Amino acid sequence: MARKVTPIIFRMADVDIERIVAELIDNSIEAGADEIGVRFFLTDESNDDVGMMVLDDGNGFDSTEDLFDSMEIQTKNLTKKSSELGKYHIGMKLAPLSRYENLYVISIINGKAWITRAFNADRTGLDFDMDDSRGLNPTKPIPYNPKDANIPSEIHSQLAGLKSDQGKGNFSDPKNCKWTTCVIAEKRWRDVLDDNFSAVQSMLDEKKFAKHLSQFLGLTYQNTLEKNPNLNIRVAENQIVKPYDPFLSNITPSKIQSGIDSLEDDLEKVKSTKEKEKIADKIEAAKALKKFGTLEGATYISPKFEGLKVTPYHIPVKDARSLLKKKLGQDWGGETKAFMESKVSNAGSNLLESKGICGFFFYRNDRLISFGQFYELNKIDNSANRIRIRVDFPGDLDEHIEVHPNKHKIDTKSTDLWNEVLQGLTLASGGLEYAIPFNQSVPFFNKTVLQKPPAKKGAQSINLWKKFEPDNSSHYPNILALEDSKYIKYVSCEKCKFIHEPNGVCPQSECQVCGNEVRLNQCLPGDCKHQCKHCGKIGEHPDSKCHLLCKICGIDHKGSVCPKLCSSCNSEPCECPCKVCGETKPCSGCCSKCLKKIDNCECEQSDSKFDSIPNKETLILWKKNKSKNIELIKNAMAKLGISVEELK
Repeated sequence: MARKVTPIIFRMADVDIERIVAELIDNSIEAGADEIGVRFFLTDESNDDVGMMVLDDGNGFDSTEDLFDSMEIQTKNLTKKSSELGKYHIGMKLAPLSRYENLYVISIINGKAWITRAFNADRTGLDFDMDDSRGLNPTKPIPYNPKDANIPSEIHSQLAGLKSDQGKGNFSDPKNCKWTTCVIAEKRWRDVLDDNFSAVQSMLDEKKFAKHLSQFLGLTYQNTLEKNPNLNIRVAENQIVKPYDPFLSNITPSKIQSGIDSLEDDLEKVKSTKEKEKIADKIEAAKALKKFGTLEGATYISPKFEGLKVTPYHIPVKDARSLLKKKLGQDWGGETKAFMESKVSNAGSNLLESKGICGFFFYRNDRLISFGQFYELNKIDNSANRIRIRVDFPGDLDEHIEVHPNKHKIDTKSTDLWNEVLQGLTLASGGLEYAIPFNQSVPFFNKTVLQKPPAKKGAQSINLWKKFEPDNSSHYPNILALEDSKYIKYVSCEKCKFIHEPNGVCPQSECQVCGNEVRLNQCLPGDCKHQCKHCGKIGEHPDSKCHLLCKICGIDHKGSVCPKLCSSCNSEPCECPCKVCGETKPCSGCCSKCLKKIDNCECEQSDSKFDSIPNKETLILWKKNKSKNIELIKNAMAKLGISVEELK
């Protein structure tokens, strides 16, 4: 630990704002805190300056000497307790000062609030020297006075508490203050957010940076929050940090099947029709999407490094993730949500972009400390972004795996340990419960195969998947090919609204043989399971096309004569001569209404009439009106310019 630090150290450190907060939270958790608050406040709008603070109700400090000694900065990788969350003793000091000029630490000790300050030596010109008798940087702890003019008014305002503290957040009233320690950083000297983002607009809006930060902390402390349900971390006033699972481990085929079994039990118990339909719909969706769930590899437990464990995952493709989230919910299989959140708009940080939440996830004592790198896996584009590899290691292995002080990557890793990590990726995973190409049990990774499978002839064919042959050396090259239309891409179905393998059959589609929905008989292409109810034959025809059906009425008469057949000629329609006029049916010599010969027709007749419009004459003539008919015909011929001679 260093009591005196050269100014350039403060400039060399460059810690993301999310990781600065996490460093401070590490200290709070190690102090046994049950409640932790993260807040942001305006310090200088004209300079786009937003300060930050982390409060907790942990054990705090035993004495003012301990409070002052906590300002020591570790400049070398000294050994920490293997059970501690953090990796370096820089969280409360160097991390905040890598972006802010001023640091304040307030702690309630023996019923009294004390405050000490530290400054970025490179920016302020105040050498960081804990042995300086003048106590300039850091300062010796003094009792906190809310009227101290040397402390900015915005700091005093924050230490007075917020509405959400319900009157118990005021450090001026230490006996009634629920907080024991508060760390504040203010007056930025380096951009706090990514380029082109306003700190004022993003960090002071709970729906922007605060929401983004709560997601980051949910990933970072997933295991801690799961093991300690009483731990409450709140960002700003309303963003409660919930655990997030970046591996979507609750939506593997086996976990989905467990959920289906549970829902089917529930279906038997509920009485409400509406609730039954809701559960049935969820079961149907789960069954349809199960095979597209997360590929979970076997967990490798290193025999060489105690506590080192490696588990590879491949999360579902985008269409499957969307459907799983919509139909099953992010908390399927447990309270922890699968991390399928979209990037928070205008959050001011790209740390949780989809292209960054991938690769190796390193957990030290259950705390996520680094993610987003692929190292030697030869990732060259976004095709491998669905790969997430969990690596757990205890603090005892710090000498073999060194995390960069800025926590954005692994700086160095011993050859022996890294070989063990890669060995962990060689265990077989996958099987028939998965969709193609994971329907084979092969190693997750083979270091000799780092490219997509070779393309087959007919690369421009729309049915190229028929030519695609998954690599059987490992899953990795198939992952690179998945969702590439030149290789294999799952198909969105308009019929059931789910997705299918390229050669899959929708359960709601009609069998080409029997015409029924596939799911009713479990028909497969070329293998119809339908049994005809008339002749009993299986897979040959639908019931409506059975040879036993009557060609006249479409009914199976079970060997009897169709009642529609003529008893004389045994035909339908009847072919016997007309009994009235003697002509062959259908006859023209009978009136269809009175069934008498035309000459003897007794049907009522009306007056003959005509309808005349330019260039058109319409006549309706009845037989009884012969003279009138002749007159109408002559008039019509005259108007149409037709002579009698022309009719001869």
